[in-house]
Amino acid sequence: MRYCVLAVMLIGSVGQLYAAESGPRAYKNVPADINVLQLYYKTSETKGALLNLKSDAELLRYFHYFDFFGNIAVIGGYFPYANATLSIPAFGLTQSVSGMADPVFVFGFDFYGAPLLSIDEYNVWEQKTILGFSLQVSAPLGEYDKTSALNLGLNRWMFRPELAASHQLGTSGLYVESYLNYHFFTKNREYLGNLVRDQNGKWGVDAHLSYEFMRGSFVSLDYLHAWGGETIINGILQGDAIRTTTIGTTLKLTFSKSMAVEFKYRDDLDTKNSDKTRSFLMKLQYLW
Repeated sequence: MRYCVLAVMLIGSVGQLYAAESGPRAYKNVPADINVLQLYYKTSETKGALLNLKSDAELLRYFHYFDFFGNIAVIGGYFPYANATLSIPAFGLTQSVSGMADPVFVFGFDFYGAPLLSIDEYNVWEQKTILGFSLQVSAPLGEYDKTSALNLGLNRWMFRPELAASHQLGTSGLYVESYLNYHFFTKNREYLGNLVRDQNGKWGVDAHLSYEFMRGSFVSLDYLHAWGGETIINGILQGDAIRTTTIGTTLKLTFSKSMAVEFKYRDDLDTKNSDKTRSFLMKLQYLW
């Protein structure tokens, strides 16, 4: 049983490294028919009493903004390539994997406060309150070996609906944002051989305080809290529901109408039934 619980923690940790996150200023108004191409680099390290997990990932993301019943909407996805190294000194185990992780597809729209605008209208438009919704879907297309505890893919579907609110304080460029999300998981029927791994839903709350110091450039303080997600192996609860508090900061710099760069740092402040993870992400963006 202890090994099953440990393996659950490992697979959960690797999967979370590439899980979708909306991030600050994700729900904003954008002119229709805009395309965005982003190239990410993310490095993460998870440390615990029993294990040490390091990973590096490169992600290619594309999304397109369009008119959705008079409001702005977005559709797109990203495809990660990653490598990860796990060491468990107590078991004398060291293992490395590399390849494709599970891709994530996204559809979202702002249903209040983000009217469809031309580029000229957008240049003089000031945000007040925006309410939005998104659905992120992780598809089981990543590298998966049912005999291994360390995998880049999770061999199951994940659905992540999210409700969001973003409010600008007057015309100050200061934004207060809050997101509520929930993760649904399907079953992995090839877990550690032929075991069936299920998982209860996991809740998440994100909060961001962002300051946009020039159009398209901002700095933010980020808070993320997640709880739930207890796993079930062959019908037996594993007692591994998590409660994790994460803090971080994000900086985005826009150099022209087409080019921008973003840096993001995340650090687990407090965890229950999961090991602490620290990550850094750099993102290059091209817009047309």
